[in-house]
Amino acid sequence: MNSKHVIKDILNFILVDEKINLYLLNSNIIENKDKILKYLNNGYKVSTLSTMKQCEVCMSSAGPVSYFTDGYWIWPKWLNHYLTEHNIELPEKFLKKMKANNFEINKEFVKKIIENEKTFVE
Repeated sequence: MNSKHVIKDILNFILVDEKINLYLLNSNIIENKDKILKYLNNGYKVSTLSTMKQCEVCMSSAGPVSYFTDGYWIWPKWLNHYLTEHNIELPEKFLKKMKANNFEINKEFVKKIIENEKTFVE
């Protein structure tokens, strides 16, 4: 891959001043929620820290501070908690990308993207 590739950071959508945007919580019934959770769980792990994120809503452990990607978006593992427990609204473009990929992640594509020194996160 010789061209620049940009991965969108979901944190730019769900955080405001480094805190969860509470207006995104308890959204309507989330279509394909099980498929979305499976997609998030099957992402390609790109980094891990040895810390846990505490949920800003219920104060329970939201999960590890690990980051995953599908080659187009990057998200933290703890996003699963906010989706499962608080029905957080996800970006429409992210949901459309999942649906377009039939809720499957092409790990070979992701590996090429991650190894590309011209990949950037925004």
